[in-house]
Amino acid sequence: MQVSKAVAQSSAHPDEIYALFQYKKDSSRGQKAVASRTIDSNDPDLKFCYKILVSVSRSFAGVIQQLPEEMRDAICVFYLVLRGLDTIEDDTRIPAETRVKDLRRFHECISQPGFCYKGAGKGDEEKLLLEFSKVVAVFNKLKPGYQEVIRDIAKGMGNGMADFIEKPVDTFDDYKLYCHYVAGLVGHGLSRIFASSKLESPRYATAEGLRIANSMGLFLQMVNIIRDYLEDLVDNRLFWPKQIWSKYTNDIASFRKPENKAQAMNCMNELVAYALELIPDCMEYLRGLTNLQVFRFCAIPQVMAISTLAALYQNYDPFTRVVKIRRGLTAKMFVQCNNMSDVYGWFDYFLSTIESQLTPSDPNLKRVTAAIAAARKSMELPGHVVTTRMSWSVLFLLFALLFAFYSSVAAPTASSISINSLFHCPTTAQLLQLHVLPVNLVAVPLYVWLVYSRLTERF
Repeated sequence: MQVSKAVAQSSAHPDEIYALFQYKKDSSRGQKAVASRTIDSNDPDLKFCYKILVSVSRSFAGVIQQLPEEMRDAICVFYLVLRGLDTIEDDTRIPAETRVKDLRRFHECISQPGFCYKGAGKGDEEKLLLEFSKVVAVFNKLKPGYQEVIRDIAKGMGNGMADFIEKPVDTFDDYKLYCHYVAGLVGHGLSRIFASSKLESPRYATAEGLRIANSMGLFLQMVNIIRDYLEDLVDNRLFWPKQIWSKYTNDIASFRKPENKAQAMNCMNELVAYALELIPDCMEYLRGLTNLQVFRFCAIPQVMAISTLAALYQNYDPFTRVVKIRRGLTAKMFVQCNNMSDVYGWFDYFLSTIESQLTPSDPNLKRVTAAIAAARKSMELPGHVVTTRMSWSVLFLLFALLFAFYSSVAAPTASSISINSLFHCPTTAQLLQLHVLPVNLVAVPLYVWLVYSRLTERF
């Protein structure tokens, strides 16, 4: 999206416009750092990894470049390996039996010199797999500890993906297990890399550390699955658990029909409630991180996820179109996510947004309310204050209201200004009167427009 278009979308949110330019500045710096790293490196394979990383995920490339050097290359390779797995899983042009076989053995290939994969993906994802031998070369140069983590996670994820190609997501336990394979294991791998780097506590590689890391991944993946209902339905994939949606309909595709709007939203709200219940674990995980770059790497996706949940709850739009967060709001979250107080502030803001949408007709009301209460309780800890976020646009709104009120009181009526006075030397009083009229003409429409924008927006 072009910056000009993003600025236009945030025109009713002046605070986001500043964040957009700050985010663009930071992103440009990160991209230059990636470019510098690839240019300065004498390793052509490492150059390829960072260049393809920018191609397949520009935003992730900027975030990863900000990680400490000790773990940067390992996480770059980790991401590319998992992106390769994901590309194979998603390509339904490949026969199911072939995908199952290849997913189950992919972890064995990531250390085999010359390995590449043909016939999967399109564009940059296809290029990644066709030239995967370069990723393999960098993988083989990583520290043995990092290699072990990446290989273990690729094995677990590949086998898990293969399992769910062969069977549908029927029960809620299936749903949680699938999310564990494709996202929870990513949390496991990152936590083990953090601990292995010695930049974070060894606790993250313990059973308890991996448990809350799993919750971090599940939270992100559940949000993605809820949001991607329409896309997955069009692609003939289904990740909403039948145990849940069958309580509301006999055919999950029927949620797209307007007459089933209430049932569709109730089903989605139940899935939102399950995701909200993971927030206390996510807060515990983030609180333990001590390295700022690692903290931002982990915290920003969590803040993005809660913003998406707030946009999904009690909203029928996901059944008819793709729901996206404004680019300006996204930029603001990126810029203002540097410590736990920032995280608490964002979560409190979006939980309040969900609360504002609560309705007695939702059969999941009690569960959603309880999940929000538990989330807030997890943020009520000594030494941390939840700061209520007040948007600058609210201040602009109040200013416009006061301006409009002043103008309506101070401005003279049209009949009080002689037309002839416009062609003669006016007095000071007349100059002041003439100055107020256009203020009134601007302030009142501005106020009405801002009120309308704030009342009708949905992220």
